[in-house]
Amino acid sequence: MKLHSFIIMGICIFFTEMLIAQTILLGEFSKVKTAGDVSVELIQSTENKADYTILKGFERDLVFEINEDLLTIRIKAPEKSKYNRLVTKATVKLFYKEIKELNIHAISDISTKDTLTSPFLKITCNKGSRGTLTVKCFDIKIKAQNKSTLYLFGKSETMKIEAYSDSIIEGKSLVAKEVEILAEQNSRVSVFCEKAIFGKAGSGAKVSYKGNPQYKNISEDMGGKVLERK
Repeated sequence: MKLHSFIIMGICIFFTEMLIAQTILLGEFSKVKTAGDVSVELIQSTENKADYTILKGFERDLVFEINEDLLTIRIKAPEKSKYNRLVTKATVKLFYKEIKELNIHAISDISTKDTLTSPFLKITCNKGSRGTLTVKCFDIKIKAQNKSTLYLFGKSETMKIEAYSDSIIEGKSLVAKEVEILAEQNSRVSVFCEKAIFGKAGSGAKVSYKGNPQYKNISEDMGGKVLERK
């Protein structure tokens, strides 16, 4: 019985070791899309590559695809079977030269190790995904929906936000000069704005802002709320 247990333990350790700290070299990209139970950490580098670890499930379920300028990192959905197949979970350290667009989907997670610097940055989040990003930009465009959550830090000259369907955008630690907001469907948005803020909070959405902007033109509609914080 003990021998049987040791054999099983040895097999488990072998397969675990095989799936730790694997590296894949990547081609050129400036857009990133994630989907499935994968957590991606962005690291500025002079080359494009990924270090990945399979936390549970199968290595074959973690997919890296480049189509033109878009890198997709995703977990395959479990195949329909009479057997209960384990859903794969992975972490990825993504080393990149340039990023100008992030698409965070389907419960995936993206974070930055250091400041993501780009003149123009577009961020999309949906389906329960999460982003924790430190950025330095001239202009940022953000769209969040379907219970996704986005935490923002850093600086930007201008920022445009669309928030829907119970999404949360926590941006009071990102200093922007001009902010445009459209918040709907019970979403929550907070920002730090120095010069101008305009837009609308509707359908039960809540918007809060700090920074004492000189120009303020943000309206409330259908149960939406706007709050200026000191």
